[in-house]
This record gives sequence, structure tokens and C-alpha cells, in this order.
Amino acid sequence: TVADGEIIAVSPGNAVITVTTVDQNQTAVCNVSVVNKSEGLVYYENSDGTISVMGYTGSNQVIVVPEFYNNKPITSIYLVDDSTTSCIKTISLSKYISQIWLEIRNIDNIIIDPENPYFVFEDGILYNKEKTSIEYITHIDEREEFTVSDSITRIPSFEGAKALKKIKIGDGISVIEQLQFANCSQLIDVQLGKNVETIS
Repeated sequence: TVADGEIIAVSPGNAVITVTTVDQNQTAVCNVSVVNKSEGLVYYENSDGTISVMGYTGSNQVIVVPEFYNNKPITSIYLVDDSTTSCIKTISLSKYISQIWLEIRNIDNIIIDPENPYFVFEDGILYNKEKTSIEYITHIDEREEFTVSDSITRIPSFEGAKALKKIKIGDGISVIEQLQFANCSQLIDVQLGKNVETIS
């Protein structure tokens, strides 16, 4: 429903919202997904009083991490790739999430609160807000080629990316970490940027 310009969700689902100016000269369109907050998240209280999500025991493909747990802000999420997380396809993160560690390999989409000052998700890739660090790559097991732009100074592990054949490393990368490309059995073409100084 719409009231005084505010859109209020009435049930889970997907919608296409079109906004047009009064003079009909400008139009904007966006896709919106509405989901329920997730049960099954495993929480851990940190020494500073913030909360981390440390696991998931549910079965939903879409999980929504709330802003608070027991009135304390949820600031980080750490999910390993195992039988309890393999169902997850979409993760929605609040504005308070400042640390993300995802080993899950089958995520399709990451929804970031527009007010989150730490991360941005574009074209299947999760970056830090400044877009100097790649935090997560969707469908990493299906990508045959990948290019790291010169603005990127940090990349995640590609270990076990079974379809990867070619990767181009931009000039912003200076260190290739140990096991960064381990078990990439199809990888035959690695183009290193001019500033790579160390291969662990």
C-alpha cells in the first residue's frame, strides 16, 4: 500500500515499483523484494556488546538479518559452507553490518540496506563501500573468467573455483595469498598486474 508517498509492505513477495513526476517528465523503476525476518539464525554476543550471526539452522532460501537481537546491534555475520547453510540463496543485511565472512558458494543475491556505510553489492559482487576490496563473488564455481579492476586492492580466495580458466589481476593487487587459487583445476591463464610483488 502507499500512504503519503511511503510504500508499506503487506506480505512477502516481489514487486516492481514505478515512480513518475507530477509533470510526467521523469520516471524511475525499481524491483523490491519483501521477505519475513528469519528464524534459525545463530547469534553470539561479542565482548563489546554487539551481536554476530554465527550460523543458520533453518531451511529458507532467503534470510533476513535483523538490525538488533535482544536490543543489541547485529554488526557482523560469519557463515561457513555446510549442510545447514547450503539452502541459502539470498541474504538481506541491515545498515549496522560492518563485517562479513561468507564461505557459502551458492548465494545468488545479497541485499544491502541503502544506509549501510560499509558495503555495496553490484553485478553479483560484494564490495566494500569504496569499491577497493572484493568481499564476495556470487556463482564463483560457475565463472570461467574473472577480471580484477585496477582499483581493487584486495580479493577473496578463489580456492576450488572449478570452472575458472582465466583470471586477470589488476594493478591494485600487490600480494597473492597462499592457496588463493588452490584447486582451480581448469585455471590455465593468469595475468598478473604490474604491482604484484609477493606470491605466498
